[in-house]
Amino acid sequence: MLPANFSPFLYSLVPQWVAQDASTCELIKFNAFETLIKGPLTAVTGSSWPPAAPRFVHGVNATAGEQWAFDATSSDGKSGLLIGFYHDPTYAFLGPGNLRLSLDAVWPNGSTWSVVDYLSEAHLKICNQVTTGIWSKNNESTFYAFHFEPEKSLVSLEFHTPSVHGSITINSLLPARFPDGALESTHTVQASTFNAPAVDWIEIIPAGRADVRLSLDGTPFTWAGMGGAERWWAGQGWLDAFQGWTAVRAVLGPYVLTYWAPTSRLQAGKIFPSAFLARRGRKIFSASRIGPSMDTTNLDPYIEYRAFSETGDLVSSTMDPGTNKPGVAKGYVLSLVEPRDGKRWDFTLLHENMEFNFDLGNDNGGVAYVGKAKGGEVGDDTYDGVFFNEKVDVTKLKVPGFYIMAATWFHRVKAGIFGH
Repeated sequence: MLPANFSPFLYSLVPQWVAQDASTCELIKFNAFETLIKGPLTAVTGSSWPPAAPRFVHGVNATAGEQWAFDATSSDGKSGLLIGFYHDPTYAFLGPGNLRLSLDAVWPNGSTWSVVDYLSEAHLKICNQVTTGIWSKNNESTFYAFHFEPEKSLVSLEFHTPSVHGSITINSLLPARFPDGALESTHTVQASTFNAPAVDWIEIIPAGRADVRLSLDGTPFTWAGMGGAERWWAGQGWLDAFQGWTAVRAVLGPYVLTYWAPTSRLQAGKIFPSAFLARRGRKIFSASRIGPSMDTTNLDPYIEYRAFSETGDLVSSTMDPGTNKPGVAKGYVLSLVEPRDGKRWDFTLLHENMEFNFDLGNDNGGVAYVGKAKGGEVGDDTYDGVFFNEKVDVTKLKVPGFYIMAATWFHRVKAGIFGH
């Protein structure tokens, strides 16, 4: 029997996903204006819990939250999108509640489109390792949904709103991976999800084949390419936990490359990098340190991430000051180095189109691009492909004062809830 507060109608909207009897599944519902839990929360952990399932199953407190993120880039590197499903109280003081969705997109000609929507309910169904989530409004005619099947390495998304309609599928080339580079299928005991202080993370789809069939305000947005999916859950708001972050996803010939590197505010600017490289479906490299270091005895693998300036200069600084702004960097070189055997892989990422950007003043802000990628192992064949990258720097933001400024911008400019 479905619980009284669960809506079977929502699942009838996407009947191809209803493969299990709901009576044998875990059903979880969140409301936009749910009562916040007082005190600390305990996240669900353990290898038996599905990677895409919610971690704060009983709700959130005033600081904790989680998100499901999906991105895709077209095969020519000119179109892309980034989607986020959120369950968090970050902007709750403004009135719209704890459930929101964001979608940013760019067309081949560089035109961009974005929406931030606030929903009233989130319904999640967990059957074995399969997770379905539907963020909807009270009248149930507007919904955003995702469906993740780990055994098939497949995520499907469906949207039905006045401005966004259609579907996306991403067929993964690899199983989920963890911050230390471990792949889910190679461990009988689940690897650690620790990403940085107060934040956990799993890359549920490192990269896969993406098929995008959307209509955005009536304009077709249809193409094929590559994409991926992430899961984060945090005991602190992102701007309390992070000074910034860098993200990269690329597919080039036989290579899958991902890089995620948040900079911790809780540990005075320490970077927590995680780089991963696979070739023909097999992991060949992972690293969790920036290099090279002065300690020549350290033979652990390391990462170099350097920006190309508009003049073509290669910026050597790991932090790449100012590259969180549009036009400052025309691309990046991501190098993966294995000192023990002398191997090195270099990947050049050249920007084609800007997917989104935001400027919060005083050098704070962020930018995301899609584009062409080229690279491989030094001394071996070079391959072409495409990538998505994001660079955010909010080091100088004053927390919690940031929330007032950023939320006001977010709502006025993107969500428009004040009627402007």
